[in-house]
Amino acid sequence: MRHTSLQEIVEQVTDPSTEVQAATAPEDQFNARCNQIAERAHLTPRETQVFKMLARGRDRTYIEEELVISKNTVKAHVKHVYSKLKIHSHQELIDLVENKNDRINGD
Repeated sequence: MRHTSLQEIVEQVTDPSTEVQAATAPEDQFNARCNQIAERAHLTPRETQVFKMLARGRDRTYIEEELVISKNTVKAHVKHVYSKLKIHSHQELIDLVENKNDRINGD
């Protein structure tokens, strides 16, 4: 593995010829991956919101407070997300987003 100096990194960032995909921010990559999974699993917009929060490691109480919805509504959304993603645990969801378990729609 080649070590890159700080100067080389700065030059790559300021060089307009650097590929955009390589310079994509981690946040953008995370959102793109989540959106891809949500689309393939046919999640609703609200289920996608809940899915992204779960993928960030948030728990149901946090989601309830952040989205200002009841505990039962969060429970229903999480149940639907898990069902559509064909997963059974929060860890499986995180693994899916991290490309460790990509099995949506038989992939």
